[in-house]
Amino acid sequence: MMAKANDGGFRKYLGLTFLIGFGFFTMGLMDPLYDTYVPIFLRRFLSSNAAVGGLMTLDNILQLCLIPVISVWSDRTRTRLGRRMPFILVELPQAALL
Repeated sequence: MMAKANDGGFRKYLGLTFLIGFGFFTMGLMDPLYDTYVPIFLRRFLSSNAAVGGLMTLDNILQLCLIPVISVWSDRTRTRLGRRMPFILVELPQAALL
């Protein structure tokens, strides 16, 4: 079906596009901060640079393994709150506390 010439086109999605882009921009800023400061905090508890590097590596391995599993799980979840919101409501406070 052809779109009408004056249906607003892309302009009606500019706000949403900006919001999603800002989210990815923020995540892109957080990665270097995480990689810079978490080893500093870990060195307070671990004296070995190898142990700090090992924990940082384990973090990346868990990320690679868990994200696809949780994504498939949330894609198959159907609740009145939606697919992602139950995970956000449960896991976000847990992540903040830990």
